[in-house]
Amino acid sequence: MAQRKLDIDEVETALKRAARAGVSGTRDERSGRFVIRVAPTGELKPKKGGGD
Repeated sequence: MAQRKLDIDEVETALKRAARAGVSGTRDERSGRFVIRVAPTGELKPKKGGGD
């Protein structure tokens, strides 16, 4: 089994992004749900089914 190494800068960036979302994100982001975004614009992808 190959051993994986963590990129510390990448991990730090992801943690900061999660902390920011936990404080000032949408309801889904604050609750810790995974939210899909459109990469070039950063906008949220629309939910399928339209529930909520």
